[in-house]
Amino acid sequence: MNPKTWTDLTSEVGTAPSPRYLGAMVYDPVDHYVLLFGGDDGATAYSDTWTFSHDQWTELSINGPSGRYVAGIAWDAADGYAVLFGGFSGTAGSAAFNDTWTYVHGTWTNITGTTNQSPTGRWRQVMTYDAGDGYVLMYGGTNGPETVSYNDTWEFLHGNWTNLTVTGNPPYRFRASMVYDPVDNYTVVFGGCTTKDPASCAGAGTLVNQGDNGLLDQFVDPALGCTPWQEPNLADDGAPASALPLDELQAAAWAGRDGGGAEALVPLNDPATLDRFGNYDAVKADTLRSIVDMAPLPAGQSPGAYCTELEQAQGSRLQQDVNLLFGSASPQPHAADNLFTFLAMRLDQSFNKLDCGSLGVANDVSISVNGAGAAVAACFANPVAPITTGPGNPMANKRTCPATVGGS
Repeated sequence: MNPKTWTDLTSEVGTAPSPRYLGAMVYDPVDHYVLLFGGDDGATAYSDTWTFSHDQWTELSINGPSGRYVAGIAWDAADGYAVLFGGFSGTAGSAAFNDTWTYVHGTWTNITGTTNQSPTGRWRQVMTYDAGDGYVLMYGGTNGPETVSYNDTWEFLHGNWTNLTVTGNPPYRFRASMVYDPVDNYTVVFGGCTTKDPASCAGAGTLVNQGDNGLLDQFVDPALGCTPWQEPNLADDGAPASALPLDELQAAAWAGRDGGGAEALVPLNDPATLDRFGNYDAVKADTLRSIVDMAPLPAGQSPGAYCTELEQAQGSRLQQDVNLLFGSASPQPHAADNLFTFLAMRLDQSFNKLDCGSLGVANDVSISVNGAGAAVAACFANPVAPITTGPGNPMANKRTCPATVGGS
């Protein structure tokens, strides 16, 4: 399909897969072709693997997953392979598969049993690569006979599944559609069903998993009086739009103007830079840095030093801007009651995500949540005065916040 034009290639592709539905397809950027696995024709669940490139289908004579359809598949850009999970054999009364396979360079690898966790067997789930967070995201699905639907959210990274504890969990559903939106930097889910009764599919809405592009452009920039860079969006008749790459270019343009250099650099302990065994991978870190024109890792830089700088820089900045942030809306009101507490919560999460505590670094920020689990207060071990007029942080005289407070 070229812009706004579909072209029927059926008569031009030569040998092609047999007629089928609900196969698993994804683009493999390492091998430079579209990958198709499995599917069903009403009588047979296929286990064949095909590639599509330059208008031609090619069947690969390789071993792989057993015959199935409606499996989840996504290209894992962090690890450089396709990951496939679950699916259904089509046999009445049988369970959905709960195996995990990876594919690259014409080889399927069954990694079931080597992951630290494993989702319940399922099919009709949705999977996509979340480039903003650097992992494959899987949501929902149903069991074999479609009598149970799921609403759990899973992360796949470095050969491991992690069941995410998330705020604002979408409803139980399967047969939904999901994709990552790189312009707005969030994952979009649309539709789906709660049971196999088609009537349960009516009225399903649109859900988004907001990313850092939306956080910066729609919340932080307006609160600070800043304007994000924009360019014509060719998918929207040239209307001006911000985007994550523009944010990165804007940050790079301003980096170092105060002599301090860029603040937001990819560190060696970023989860996206670890190898599949969870070890630091300097080559991978430098590759990710180079994509956004960052210099290679400084010689001798340690993850602990990065964590220390993160705590000092972000903790200070939040306190300096508290009067601009405190009265601004939270991107997720169910997670935090204003922009200040939301960003403080994010700093606390970053500290834990980067495993800074195990590196001997003390967490500068502590959060109080209300009865509904939303962050409502933030305290800092190292106080910094605001640089704008206003009432400041109500908890400025506290070095540590209680974990919970009353109310909802």
